[in-house]
Amino acid sequence: MSTTTETDQTTPLRSHIADFETTTSELLRPGQAIALLNFAALFHEVIYLPDTALGDHELIIKSFHQQAHGGFFQHFRGLIEQGILRVLVRDKVVVGGDVRVPNNPTITQIVEGWLYRDKKKWKGERGYTTVIEDRVRLAYCREVDHLIAQPGIIQRYNPDLVKANFRQIVRDQIEGGSSRLSQSIAHLPRELQRKYRKALNDPWFTNAELWRVLRKAKNPGESIILHGHINQQCFANVVGAGQSAQDSKGSSLASFNLELQRRRPLAPEVDATLNPPKNLEDLMERASVLLPSPGVEMFERLSIEKVIALRRRAKRIFEIARRKTSPSHSQDVRDEYLKALDTYWQHILQTFESMYPEKMKQPTRLGLFVEQELPTLDWLYKKFGRSLFALLLRLKLGPASSSVVDVVNHIGIVVLQERTPLNESLRGAIPPGRWYRRGILGLDRLN
Repeated sequence: MSTTTETDQTTPLRSHIADFETTTSELLRPGQAIALLNFAALFHEVIYLPDTALGDHELIIKSFHQQAHGGFFQHFRGLIEQGILRVLVRDKVVVGGDVRVPNNPTITQIVEGWLYRDKKKWKGERGYTTVIEDRVRLAYCREVDHLIAQPGIIQRYNPDLVKANFRQIVRDQIEGGSSRLSQSIAHLPRELQRKYRKALNDPWFTNAELWRVLRKAKNPGESIILHGHINQQCFANVVGAGQSAQDSKGSSLASFNLELQRRRPLAPEVDATLNPPKNLEDLMERASVLLPSPGVEMFERLSIEKVIALRRRAKRIFEIARRKTSPSHSQDVRDEYLKALDTYWQHILQTFESMYPEKMKQPTRLGLFVEQELPTLDWLYKKFGRSLFALLLRLKLGPASSSVVDVVNHIGIVVLQERTPLNESLRGAIPPGRWYRRGILGLDRLN
């Protein structure tokens, strides 16, 4: 039985890039950043970045300073120019009760607001994370303001709502006493715990205020990462998106994210099935797809042009994600989506195999044995002549596109190849096996 569904052409499949949280900038290297951007761009029509990252992320600013027309910054620029990467920019700049810019500020004006805050409110203590010469920062801000000025790149948001959401989530996590965040804070020295709770009593505290306290610990690690994750989720909520992020270190961020969603400590992954999503887009926001580090690094190798070319094959996935579906049709949507996702993923892997065969294929042991041990056919030719039978035998063993000469010279290594462990791990990453069994796509099964 066929099913007719309505397609909402106004809501693209989208994600929020969480790895450009400024307080954890040291965890991200340039190549890894390119890989993460590419991966998100391949599976979403639109990806978002907050103004805090654009104004103060060390990787972006220093890449501009050191290689403005190449490397990471050039890749970053390309995604913005293609309209794939868009920026959440606040609709005003307010420091305390002082309205610095009442309407639609630029990145330059936002950064100036931070500098004013540091001088007036924090008595000269630095609140931004990137230390660089003022002239470089100013040149960078001007360049970025020009870059994002093209239509459709900026989406304005109310910073008061984002900050209020952040404060509420942090307070809920700390007051419970048994959450992962509260346990992380409990491991800090008592004096730092006291300063942290004092910061929480400030009715206007933000992630920046908490970071100023936590960075003074010898090993604040997880506490800063967890606050950063909450901060980025608040930005993601602005556009109704999930996060594209790396699991940096320590316990799983995916587990912590579910803890935030369910408002229960250490929420198990199965909880994602208890409230079935309304449509595929809602489902995608809960998805947890994990790639091993070497697999992620393969995406670092993709140019902007190659990302654009690959995205053309994602059209079917994007169309399915836009659909409004009912629970009764969830099985049909699941099957159709998995089929489209598998086809797209296989195409991506085939692209990797053609671009980097040395990474994706290797000779089998049998192939090596044949190449090293099998004698040439010269002695047979001398004894029996170059019969049609002998040539056909070699052709049958060789690749269909090879000439007779190629086959004769390359029977072993060319014919007998297998996938590398990296190739196999990538093939098993999407769709995750649990999606077929129960997991987040098992909408019709709750146990």
